[in-house]
Amino acid sequence: MSPKLLPRLSLALALSLSLSAPAVAENVDHPAYRSWSKHPVGTTIVVRSRTEGKVRTLTTTTTSTLQAIKPDQVTLDVVRESDATDSLIKSPPETQSIFRVFPLLGKTKKEDVGKPTDAIEKGEETLKVSGKEYRTVWYDTKGKGEGGLGWTTRVWLSEEVPGRLVKSVTRFPDAGTTTTVEVIELKAPEGPKSAK
Repeated sequence: MSPKLLPRLSLALALSLSLSAPAVAENVDHPAYRSWSKHPVGTTIVVRSRTEGKVRTLTTTTTSTLQAIKPDQVTLDVVRESDATDSLIKSPPETQSIFRVFPLLGKTKKEDVGKPTDAIEKGEETLKVSGKEYRTVWYDTKGKGEGGLGWTTRVWLSEEVPGRLVKSVTRFPDAGTTTTVEVIELKAPEGPKSAK
């Protein structure tokens, strides 16, 4: 939950407790940092999000390129293209940092970090991205959104893919809408060319 949504008093109290008792919250590695840091600088991943409804289809493509790996964070260059306004709009590049550690708060267990906490089913499947096969673990979840619309989601995660998300499919049956998010390209930079 975003701190902006918390009452100011609760936020001040939480900050006060975290500053006065740092040992209460255990620091854990961020799964996205861990996955990105396994790849060489220059690695690029392209993720397409496609929402298909009864009236139209909206597509957004996000291209993330690894710019730097440091002991405490990784830095990405992120560019988005979307046709949500009936024409293709490309955003200017933005820098995104993923920090290595964060405090584990609440009832979340260390071994559950990076997994859906409300999964109703789990399995394994091999998916192909850019001609290469990746081992994934999938999780099924379901619930109700605003207005009581029911939804189901299956998400495929892989420790071999930067950011870990390989694919997700969310269906809103009553609205006749499906959103598919999937990696459509993954490429590593070419190594140094050997001298002839």
